[in-house]
Amino acid sequence: MKNVKISSLNENDLLELKTSKDTISLFIDDSGISKDMIPFLNDVLKERPDFFLNISSEKDSSSNLSGEDIVKFIPEVRNLIFYASLKNPISNLNVFSRLGNLISLHINGNVDKDIALSPLDSIETLSSFYLENGFSLKHSVYIENRKSFCDIGASNIRVEHFTKMSQLKKLSILSSATHIEELPKRMPNLEEIYIEKGKGINTLDFLNDLKNLRIIELNSISELKYIPDLSKLENLEKVILRNLRSLEDLEAIFNNNKIKILILENVKGFNIEKLSTMDSLKYITVTTDDKLETNRIKKSLLDKGYLEV
Repeated sequence: MKNVKISSLNENDLLELKTSKDTISLFIDDSGISKDMIPFLNDVLKERPDFFLNISSEKDSSSNLSGEDIVKFIPEVRNLIFYASLKNPISNLNVFSRLGNLISLHINGNVDKDIALSPLDSIETLSSFYLENGFSLKHSVYIENRKSFCDIGASNIRVEHFTKMSQLKKLSILSSATHIEELPKRMPNLEEIYIEKGKGINTLDFLNDLKNLRIIELNSISELKYIPDLSKLENLEKVILRNLRSLEDLEAIFNNNKIKILILENVKGFNIEKLSTMDSLKYITVTTDDKLETNRIKKSLLDKGYLEV
């Protein structure tokens, strides 16, 4: 995703983004946005429902709109990332309840741990909800009962707080999880899983029991030494492994002939000759700490007919 700072744009620059081939995250910094720019911003957001809007709760003394005040004037936003600063924390979600077109809401930063999610009831279109600070038991119960929620994420996921969230398609664990081995029972229809840091996660053996998985992304899990057998995952198409410094081998990846897209970044054990067993593989990117080595691998992959992701 491409990031664009709104304060660096004039009206014409902003409107031209409507024709961009990229999905863009529009960032509004602490200086805010002028009221004159709001109609142009709504026009862009209406035309491009794939765009994200990234706002901080910080406010300055200028006449520009900033913080939560911006939210009141952007009815066309579909995807919102809101950062609550230490100086301007969030104590309730009432301001978001007016965003009737919202599809995804990601809230990061300083948020009351017991914040009520009920103001989200009015947003019937909301299907993706992330709360960086983690879900309490009350949050988990609310989320499970929202049948429109198919994508959730938090720093800490307590899997045992969920009974059976059959509608969930994507789960993002941003730091840690408990009772993760129960995922196949409690979130049986997952198609995508993202795990970062992975504190409290001792094994990934449960992955093979998530029969609908299409995408697996693992990032910076320092203790991870092996990838379990993934041969039962008939729908697996894409695997992304980043900064898995303790990983000892990639045999489970090389032995899977369903994977179409593979991204490896700072992962040991890559062997270009083993790719011959991956019958479906078409796109691959391999990045290492050594730029010369990365370029050598890239050339070898292109010579063998693989496409870069």
